[in-house]
Amino acid sequence: MSVYGKLNETDLSEQAQLIGGREQSMRYLVQLSRSTPAFSDSERTPETERFGCEARVWMTANYRSDDRLTLRVDSEARVVKALLLIIASALDGATRAQVAAYDLDAHLQRVGLDAFLTASRRSGLRAVLRTTKMVKSEQ
Repeated sequence: MSVYGKLNETDLSEQAQLIGGREQSMRYLVQLSRSTPAFSDSERTPETERFGCEARVWMTANYRSDDRLTLRVDSEARVVKALLLIIASALDGATRAQVAAYDLDAHLQRVGLDAFLTASRRSGLRAVLRTTKMVKSEQ
Protein backbone atom coordinates (compact mmCIF):
# COMPACT_ATOMS: atom_id res chain seq x y z
CA MET A 1 0.00 0.00 0.00
CA SER A 2 1.27 3.48 -0.84
CA VAL A 3 2.14 5.97 1.86
CA TYR A 4 1.01 8.71 -0.51
CA GLY A 5 -2.76 8.27 -0.22
CA LYS A 6 -4.24 7.53 -3.63
CA LEU A 7 -1.19 8.80 -5.54
CA ASN A 8 1.19 6.39 -7.26
CA GLU A 9 4.83 6.89 -8.21
CA THR A 10 3.90 8.32 -11.62
CA ASP A 11 1.58 10.87 -9.96
CA LEU A 12 4.35 11.83 -7.56
CA SER A 13 6.91 12.20 -10.34
CA GLU A 14 4.54 14.48 -12.25
CA GLN A 15 3.81 16.48 -9.10
CA ALA A 16 7.54 16.83 -8.31
CA GLN A 17 8.24 17.96 -11.89
CA LEU A 18 5.53 20.65 -11.65
CA ILE A 19 6.87 21.83 -8.32
CA GLY A 20 10.48 22.02 -9.54
CA GLY A 21 13.36 23.64 -7.64
CA ARG A 22 13.10 25.99 -4.66
CA GLU A 23 12.40 29.21 -6.60
CA GLN A 24 10.02 27.49 -8.99
CA SER A 25 8.29 25.69 -6.12
CA MET A 26 7.34 28.96 -4.42
CA ARG A 27 5.84 30.19 -7.70
CA TYR A 28 4.02 26.87 -8.10
CA LEU A 29 2.60 27.02 -4.57
CA VAL A 30 1.35 30.60 -5.04
CA GLN A 31 -0.22 29.74 -8.41
CA LEU A 32 -1.84 26.61 -6.99
CA SER A 33 -3.31 28.61 -4.13
CA ARG A 34 -4.63 31.31 -6.46
CA SER A 35 -6.10 28.81 -8.93
CA THR A 36 -8.27 27.08 -6.31
CA PRO A 37 -11.39 28.91 -5.14
CA ALA A 38 -11.46 29.98 -1.52
CA PHE A 39 -14.20 28.90 0.83
CA SER A 40 -17.14 31.28 0.84
CA ASP A 41 -17.84 33.32 3.97
CA SER A 42 -20.66 30.92 4.81
CA GLU A 43 -18.21 27.97 4.66
CA ARG A 44 -15.67 29.68 6.93
CA THR A 45 -17.41 28.75 10.16
CA PRO A 46 -16.18 27.72 13.60
CA GLU A 47 -17.17 24.14 12.67
CA THR A 48 -14.88 24.09 9.62
CA GLU A 49 -11.96 26.00 11.15
CA ARG A 50 -8.95 23.93 12.23
CA PHE A 51 -6.28 25.01 14.65
CA GLY A 52 -2.63 24.07 14.98
CA CYS A 53 -0.68 26.62 12.95
CA GLU A 54 -0.46 30.38 12.86
CA ALA A 55 -2.51 30.77 9.67
CA ARG A 56 -6.25 30.25 9.75
CA VAL A 57 -7.31 26.98 8.12
CA TRP A 58 -10.72 25.62 7.15
CA MET A 59 -11.61 22.15 5.95
CA THR A 60 -14.53 19.89 5.27
CA ALA A 61 -14.14 16.14 5.12
CA ASN A 62 -16.53 13.21 4.94
CA TYR A 63 -16.80 9.77 3.45
CA ARG A 64 -19.27 9.32 0.63
CA SER A 65 -21.49 6.27 0.30
CA ASP A 66 -18.74 4.57 -1.79
CA ASP A 67 -16.42 4.93 1.25
CA ARG A 68 -14.16 7.45 -0.50
CA LEU A 69 -13.08 10.65 1.22
CA THR A 70 -14.28 14.04 0.06
CA LEU A 71 -11.81 16.66 1.30
CA ARG A 72 -11.86 20.41 0.76
CA VAL A 73 -9.32 22.79 2.31
CA ASP A 74 -8.64 26.52 2.52
CA SER A 75 -6.34 28.90 4.36
CA GLU A 76 -5.78 32.62 4.58
CA ALA A 77 -2.05 32.03 3.88
CA ARG A 78 -1.15 31.13 0.30
CA VAL A 79 1.69 28.72 1.08
CA VAL A 80 -0.34 26.91 3.74
CA LYS A 81 -3.32 26.67 1.40
CA ALA A 82 -1.11 25.24 -1.35
CA LEU A 83 0.46 22.69 1.01
CA LEU A 84 -3.06 21.68 2.10
CA LEU A 85 -4.03 21.31 -1.56
CA ILE A 86 -1.02 19.03 -2.11
CA ILE A 87 -2.31 16.86 0.76
CA ALA A 88 -5.83 16.98 -0.66
CA SER A 89 -4.49 15.79 -4.03
CA ALA A 90 -3.44 12.60 -2.25
CA LEU A 91 -6.49 12.16 -0.03
CA ASP A 92 -9.57 13.50 -1.83
CA GLY A 93 -11.17 10.36 -3.27
CA ALA A 94 -8.94 8.03 -1.23
CA THR A 95 -10.16 4.97 0.64
CA ARG A 96 -10.02 4.72 4.44
CA ALA A 97 -6.97 2.47 4.17
CA GLN A 98 -5.18 4.99 1.94
CA VAL A 99 -6.03 7.82 4.33
CA ALA A 100 -4.87 5.81 7.35
CA ALA A 101 -1.56 4.92 5.65
CA TYR A 102 -0.85 8.45 4.38
CA ASP A 103 2.55 9.78 5.48
CA LEU A 104 2.69 13.58 5.28
CA ASP A 105 6.45 13.84 5.69
CA ALA A 106 7.19 11.15 3.08
CA HIS A 107 4.83 12.75 0.57
CA LEU A 108 6.18 16.28 0.91
CA GLN A 109 9.77 15.05 0.90
CA ARG A 110 9.11 12.94 -2.22
CA VAL A 111 7.81 15.96 -4.16
CA GLY A 112 10.49 18.33 -2.84
CA LEU A 113 8.37 20.46 -0.51
CA ASP A 114 9.77 19.46 2.88
CA ALA A 115 11.86 22.68 2.90
CA PHE A 116 8.61 24.67 3.20
CA LEU A 117 7.65 22.95 6.44
CA THR A 118 8.48 25.28 9.27
CA ALA A 119 7.63 23.91 12.71
CA SER A 120 4.40 25.92 12.71
CA ARG A 121 3.35 24.75 9.23
CA ARG A 122 4.20 21.14 10.04
CA SER A 123 2.11 21.36 13.23
CA GLY A 124 -0.84 22.86 11.37
CA LEU A 125 -0.71 20.32 8.54
CA ARG A 126 -0.50 17.48 11.03
CA ALA A 127 -3.55 18.85 12.89
CA VAL A 128 -5.54 18.85 9.64
CA LEU A 129 -4.32 15.35 8.87
CA ARG A 130 -5.30 14.08 12.35
CA THR A 131 -8.79 15.51 11.84
CA THR A 132 -9.01 13.91 8.40
CA LYS A 133 -8.00 10.51 9.74
CA MET A 134 -10.80 10.72 12.37
CA VAL A 135 -13.61 11.49 9.89
CA LYS A 136 -16.63 9.23 10.14
CA SER A 137 -18.96 8.15 7.33
CA GLU A 138 -21.84 10.34 6.20
CA GLN A 139 -24.88 9.72 8.36
